[in-house]
Amino acid sequence: MHDLIREMGCEIVREECLDDPGKRSRLWDSCDTYIVLKYSKGTQAIQSITLNMYEIDTIRLHPETFERMPELKLVRFHAPDFRRKLCAPEDITSLPKKLSYFHWDAFPLKSLPSSFGVERIVEIIMPNSGFKRFGKVNRYGKRQHCFSFIIPTRL
Repeated sequence: MHDLIREMGCEIVREECLDDPGKRSRLWDSCDTYIVLKYSKGTQAIQSITLNMYEIDTIRLHPETFERMPELKLVRFHAPDFRRKLCAPEDITSLPKKLSYFHWDAFPLKSLPSSFGVERIVEIIMPNSGFKRFGKVNRYGKRQHCFSFIIPTRL
C-alpha cells in the first residue's frame, strides 16, 4: 500500500510539468535532478531535491544554482560510496533562506556561503565532506536557534 501511495504522489508531482522538471515542486528522479542541476534549470517552484549521486555523472554546479530556487526547503544529495559527484565552486553565492534540511554527502566546500542564514535550519548532515568551518553565518534577530549539525566520517 505504501508503494502505491508513493507512486501516486510521484505521478501527481510529475504532472505539474511534464516537459520541464525544473518547474516541479519536488525532484527525486536522478535523471530529472541531473538535468536541472547540470543546466541550471531550477525555478522558484522547486521545494525539495533528493538525488542519489551514485546514479549520475559528475556535475559542476553554477555559482548561482541555488539562487534560482528560493523556495527550496529540503536538499538531500546522497552518495552511498561517498564519491564527489557534485562539484560546487568556492564562490557559490548562496543557499535558500527557507532551507530547513541540508544533507550533502561528500560536501565539496570548506565552508558554507557567507550569506547562509540558520533561522530555519533544523538539520545539517555532511558526512565525508571537506567542511571545516561555518565562516560568517548570518543570524537574523536575537532569537536563539538550535539545530542538529552532523559530520560523521566513514568507518
